[in-house]
Amino acid sequence: MDCFNCTLLSWSEIETLSRDLAQKIEEAGFSPDYIVALARGGVVPARLLCDRLYVKNYAALKIDHWGVTASPDGKASLSQELALDLSGKKVLVVDDITDTGQSMLLALDHVRDRGAEEVKTATLIHLKNSSFVPDFYAQESSWAWFVFPWNFMEDLVNLLGKITEQGKNYFSKEQLVNELRFRFGLRVDSLSVEQALAQIEKLHLWSAPSVSDQSTTPSKGILSFSSIISHEPLPKVPIAVLGGSGFYSLLQDTQELKIETPYGAPSDNLSLGKLGGKEVLFLNRHGRSHNLPPHLINYKANLFALKSLGVKMVLSVTACGSLQPNIKPGDLVVPDQLIDRTSGRESTFFSDPWVTHVSLADPYCPYLSKLLADTGKNIGLSIHERGTLVVISGPRFSTRAESQWYTSMGGQVINMTGFPEAVLARELEMCYSVVALVTDYDAGVANTPGLEPVSFEEVGKVFAANLEKARKLMLAVVEKVDVTRDCDCQHMLKDARLY
Repeated sequence: MDCFNCTLLSWSEIETLSRDLAQKIEEAGFSPDYIVALARGGVVPARLLCDRLYVKNYAALKIDHWGVTASPDGKASLSQELALDLSGKKVLVVDDITDTGQSMLLALDHVRDRGAEEVKTATLIHLKNSSFVPDFYAQESSWAWFVFPWNFMEDLVNLLGKITEQGKNYFSKEQLVNELRFRFGLRVDSLSVEQALAQIEKLHLWSAPSVSDQSTTPSKGILSFSSIISHEPLPKVPIAVLGGSGFYSLLQDTQELKIETPYGAPSDNLSLGKLGGKEVLFLNRHGRSHNLPPHLINYKANLFALKSLGVKMVLSVTACGSLQPNIKPGDLVVPDQLIDRTSGRESTFFSDPWVTHVSLADPYCPYLSKLLADTGKNIGLSIHERGTLVVISGPRFSTRAESQWYTSMGGQVINMTGFPEAVLARELEMCYSVVALVTDYDAGVANTPGLEPVSFEEVGKVFAANLEKARKLMLAVVEKVDVTRDCDCQHMLKDARLY
């Protein structure tokens, strides 16, 4: 799977870079007679430098090197020469960026062959990894694929090709927007994606994908716009509840949504309905028939599916065991911390190619957690507003020794699904909080006189009794939650990546 960092530059940033570059050239005392652009990338920067340096003589030569975005198309080659005699002239050769340096070296040789007396080179951006260092550059940077305003649509089309494997895979428009962001660090609006897909279809850039439903198969050799994105626009729903089967009946006017993600299918179809007068999505993390044990849940697909539908806030409802005698079966806990004791679970969307360190110091959204705790108290529930959730792999329960160790580590409650949901939601910049329904005392606490160790039968009985409390709480919270609120959770990727 192709993943690399892209940096999108605005016209305002281009203007600033060209101004700074012109200033450096002037300060060096170099006054070119000609400015020669490397087409295509250097055309706009060269024209801007002509304006700022008051140079009227402008020409362009064309060198082919880069094919598909971030993929060199073989060795650089000169495809359009200069029809000029540059004898005795001072020439400034301009490109937008130095990457491999092959294009600039080829241009230098060509300009010198035209008789230039002195040749200098200039680029807006110089990449540190480049073997060629221009005489002048406005900005130095570590490697990234810079998307300039003059090649935005071309790069967008190429990146969509990488995501969909030239139309072989299917995504919603919202999923494509998310994939651009999380695989390439590129924030692009859905309208731009739609325009790029329309351009792909118009120019027949990709061959038709093979699909099982022949009624949707476009004509041979032509990619249909509708074959890549959904026929019906997907709804945008800011609130989602993750829980068990007892919540299906909580929603009114429901419809099912079948969502595919780049990470596979979520645990079940998503249910869209009304709760407290607001549209809410519900996803059963264990599947409708409770056929998915905690260690086999596709957590990445679940969270990504919610993000694809515009979810900003996730309310998670889960069963848990108590690690403390004062937290009793039937109580509710809104944890503020977690300890991950799972193994083998995929817990990040950022495995390659850049390092991304998302802060999980406070793993739950403080706004949602406070809303859950305050609302629970207001409606008369026995609810603990703080606590550390220990997450184990399951599906087995803890030994007494393990349970006692978790208690000694500072754990208050224990369950099997709290991780990696919290970190995945954080990486997707969604607010996420948990209400944990205490069903039993864990094995270590059961050493306390009068307390019994956990059994699945007892868990089921108490959870059924707790379910109505959780339903009541969700209804009250959804009525109060402010989905328009801006939250730090929704900006957690800012400054989180190392390039």
